[in-house]
Formats: sequence, structure tokens, C-alpha cells
Amino acid sequence: MILYFSGTGNSGYVAQKIQHATGDKLISLQRLFREGKLRDQSFHSDVPYVFVCPTYAWRIPRMVEKFILNNNFRGERRVYFILTCGSEVGNAVRYVRKLCTKKNFTLMGFDDIVMPENYAALFDCPTTEEAKKILVKAKPKIETIAELIAQQKLLPESKARAKFLSLSNGFFYLFCVRTKLFEVTNRCISCGKCAARCPTQTITMQGDPLRPVWGKKCTHCMACICGCPARAIEYGKNTRRKPRYFLGDQYLDTEII
Repeated sequence: MILYFSGTGNSGYVAQKIQHATGDKLISLQRLFREGKLRDQSFHSDVPYVFVCPTYAWRIPRMVEKFILNNNFRGERRVYFILTCGSEVGNAVRYVRKLCTKKNFTLMGFDDIVMPENYAALFDCPTTEEAKKILVKAKPKIETIAELIAQQKLLPESKARAKFLSLSNGFFYLFCVRTKLFEVTNRCISCGKCAARCPTQTITMQGDPLRPVWGKKCTHCMACICGCPARAIEYGKNTRRKPRYFLGDQYLDTEII
């Protein structure tokens, strides 16, 4: 069973590639989050579980970690964790190992895959051509990981790099994950896609004409700002006149597509 969370499509893309190799069931956590199914759900798998998600402040997203802690995973106890990132995952493997201990999982492998940067709130996203090159470069590693998982083999041991980075995780959520800088311009076409994609359901469409309004519950997945078809959403001055990166809705929620 492959469970994935994806804001702009990177992790969904990797999850689908793994699914093509394994034939395992694919479950979108974003869909479950939107439906409010955050805890007390039961899953059963006769093959190793595979968790695929982005890297938030050099660890797995808190929403994903809480979901794993608060739900039941029956059957197979072996698991894989695959993280997508813009450049670096820091010491994320250490926290994944702790999570596995809490859930009585046996970690079969942890690995990271560099994908196009999507954290527009702080970093520069690639142009379309730059993103294509990054995806091409990532393909061989994705295929290798997918094949090893399909064969239920151990992944090569992952060694932590730049361990100090993961220590900033608390600071990131405390000071960076905020919605007050999100704003909508007059380019908005009232399509509501930002609200529909939001995993925390913090975006609501209000007013006449309808415009997105952000609440306080946000995970900074960038689905709204990067996926806006009219490029009508900005994050303060940080994103003005800068590229956006969004791989596609087909990688966010296969059950909807």
C-alpha cells in the first residue's frame, strides 16, 4: 500500500511511479485530509507500506506524521519512507526512525529524491524548462527505488546530512507557516481550485465576486499559490514576478481524477 501526500505534484508523481512498478494500492492522504479523516482510520496491507511525502523544514510534514501516529496500520509491519525535496532533507531519517519505533514498524528504507523546488514562500521555483531538466535527472533514481520496493528489498542505508537543519523544524512552524501574507490579486477568476485543493480546508471562497480567504490552519503546501491557473495569488512581496511550479492535479488525488 502506497500512501502519499503532495501539494504541487512532486510526491504524487513519485508515488505513481512506484505504484507502476509494484501494482500496490495508491491512497491520497490529501483526499483523506480534506475529508477530515485524520485519525482512527484502519488500513491493511499484505506487502510493505510505502509513505511518500515532501520535506518540510528538513523533516516529514507534521500533518503526515500525526496521521501515521493517529491511525491503525495492520498486517505488514515493514515500511519505506520516500521524501521529495528541493535540495536537502537534513536529518529527517532520524525522526522517521523514531516514528517507526513508536508504530512498531520495521524500516526497510529511507531515501530522498530531488525534485523541482515548490516552496514559493521562501525560495525561487524553477522555470518550466528548468523543472523539466530536474525531472529528467530524477527519473533514474525514482526507477531504481521503485524496483527495489517492488522486490521488497532493503534500500541502501541513508546517512543524515547537514543534521543541524532538521533542528530548525520547530522554528519553521512557529514563525514561517502563516497565512497572513497570502493575498489575491484582481487576476482571480473565482475558479475555487485553491480551496478545492487545500488539505487543511483553511481556504474558503467568499464575497461577490468570490475570492479565496485564508484561515489560520495552514501547512504551507503551496497548492494554492503554485496551482492557481491565473497566477492571482501572491505571498507578500516574496513571490511577485517569480515563477511558480505545479506539476498537475493528476498527481494530487488519483481518486478524483
